[in-house]
Amino acid sequence: MPVRFVAALLLLVLCSSATAELGRPPYFTRPVSPTDDLTLLRREITAGTADEAAWRQRIAIYTSIGELRDAEALLPLLIKQWPDQPAFQEAQMILLSGQGKFAEAAVLGEDVLRRFPGYPTIRANLARVDAAKGDLPAALNSMISAISLGPIRVDDWAFLLQLLAKADHDGRRTVQVLEEKMAAHPEVTGLRYLQVMLLTRLGQLAAARDVLRAHPDMASHPELQRFVADIDLVNPATASPDASR
Repeated sequence: MPVRFVAALLLLVLCSSATAELGRPPYFTRPVSPTDDLTLLRREITAGTADEAAWRQRIAIYTSIGELRDAEALLPLLIKQWPDQPAFQEAQMILLSGQGKFAEAAVLGEDVLRRFPGYPTIRANLARVDAAKGDLPAALNSMISAISLGPIRVDDWAFLLQLLAKADHDGRRTVQVLEEKMAAHPEVTGLRYLQVMLLTRLGQLAAARDVLRAHPDMASHPELQRFVADIDLVNPATASPDASR
């Protein structure tokens, strides 16, 4: 028996044994099954046992693994079953955008935003729809609105930086325009967070630190506090007089 075949067979046996000992499926098992999920959802709806939270989690899995297209048949049923749950409508918006149906996705996203203005992820995901259909100003406005209203995900910050890079390669000019907008709209706190991001991206770390120190309400997050301390440490010559406090 060839050595290569024996080695492969041994590896298969070891993997199977490890899986059996752990008492769970092998790591490569797909976490969702569109056909089984559709059958299950229909049965649960008929029986009146469908659990909204469980199906929100299931759709989140489809979204996170990039296979929301396989849940296309599920979404209309979920939306009909729970019309007041924005998560399913948001997923439908993301799916439509992924299919290139940007106008439909934008209309649905705007409707979700109107009906559920406090839903935490709709603005950032609507911004992605706007960007996909080429409306960069609308995408930037949605992201600024998102960061103004509350914490956003790490990948949303990365997405915002991508938008800024597309919008204006002259970062210093962008900072100038941003300062003008802040003067005109001081109530939009997201603009100041954007200013800190841009200054950091341009390497003006001390300036970014000084903005945070001038607005301590922005630096309430531990990571921002650490940012301030780190910049003081590496830029002692430019540290604020009260940096040691």
